Amino acid sequence: MSTMAKTRRRQPSTSVKETDTTAADEKTVADKTALEGEPTSSPTAALSPTAAIEERAGRLRKLLLLPMLALMGTAVAASAILQSLYMEVQRVGAGKVDSFCAINESFNCVTVAASKWASVAGVPISLYGLEYFSLVILGMLLSALGLWRLRRWDSLLFVALLAALPVSLVMASIAIFLIKSVCVMCSLVYGANILALAIMLVAYRGQLSDLASSGLRELFSLGGATRVAVVLILAVGASQLFWVPALVGTTDKKQSAAGKHSQSMLAGVPADGMVLGKESAPILIEEFTDFQCPHCSVAHATLLELVKRMNGKVKVKHYDYPIDNACNRRVRGRFHLYACQAAFYARCAGEQGKYWPYAATLMHNQRDLDDGDLQSYGKRLGLDVEKLRRCASRPQTRQKVLSDIEAAIRRKVRGTPTFFINGEEILGPRPMAWWEKKVASLIRGR
Repeated sequence: MSTMAKTRRRQPSTSVKETDTTAADEKTVADKTALEGEPTSSPTAALSPTAAIEERAGRLRKLLLLPMLALMGTAVAASAILQSLYMEVQRVGAGKVDSFCAINESFNCVTVAASKWASVAGVPISLYGLEYFSLVILGMLLSALGLWRLRRWDSLLFVALLAALPVSLVMASIAIFLIKSVCVMCSLVYGANILALAIMLVAYRGQLSDLASSGLRELFSLGGATRVAVVLILAVGASQLFWVPALVGTTDKKQSAAGKHSQSMLAGVPADGMVLGKESAPILIEEFTDFQCPHCSVAHATLLELVKRMNGKVKVKHYDYPIDNACNRRVRGRFHLYACQAAFYARCAGEQGKYWPYAATLMHNQRDLDDGDLQSYGKRLGLDVEKLRRCASRPQTRQKVLSDIEAAIRRKVRGTPTFFINGEEILGPRPMAWWEKKVASLIRGR
């Protein structure tokens, strides 16, 4: 029995030793397998660091393609709406445009579209945005579908978003601090750009330098056909500086020519305060205008020439009707931000005997009507600038403009320019031939 017991006691130790040997053998086999390059239990363990990064980037490209296209599409759609709004403002004037994004004084797309910051070198900024983001979408799709040698659409997008970021920040700052009105559609463009960039910064953290550098390398190493396409795109973009202003800025051109001509029309024409022309003239034309209304500028210059041509038969009386709720209770929002102040300064120029030359100067410089500009024009005309400035801030001056506005409301004036010729209402500008024919008809009928 003692021999059998000893035998039983030895068996467990033998079993443990065999188990240890088996585990060691399995480890040796696993190490050998790994050294020979055969797959292990983890699929990514055999990938090199570069391959692992590329695999992760590939997954991100598949995951982010649709969201990024949606954000860029939002930027394109908002830019298209802004471009349409800009064209409408140029065509009829801000005071006659009723837009869904003209919400109130602080959030008003029309105010921004009518400002001097809405275009660069005569080309609307909204058009630049529309073209830029459309090209980004086109490049992304061609790359993602394998139709372009640029393999990484995410690199292209990242570089494009970085390039657009400073523009978005600058334009947003101009709206807030200079125009003092936020454009909702503009904010959608800026927001789409910033949100897309933020998503990429988070998704590609640790790979950002490679993302940017690979995108630039591929762009600069593209083939001849792509280079030709890039040159053509740049050529079309540059040509816009010549043909776009002629297409969307015709009112500005007419306004500029009319403004230069109007000063010469005042020579030798009698003026008494807000009335231009001989007191005995049988035909009275009353004009209700706004110093920031482009069509008012053209119409105003036409009337100055009409008074001179008619040689004592026509006189013009001016009434202020600024399209801005800073002084006009009938206007719901901020449209022509400087129109009220311009009207105050013009009244005060009249107190120094220079109303009509000063008014013609303002009509000629409608995009530059802040306080500094208004004082500069007074100095140019030989006015006492300090007296002009003090007068413009007096309550009595404001009350004179408000009286004109109330007169317009009583006569149911709905927009600018509006005229009354011997009491008959005329809406909008008319060419010289029309006015001459109308005046001749009234004189014959007397």
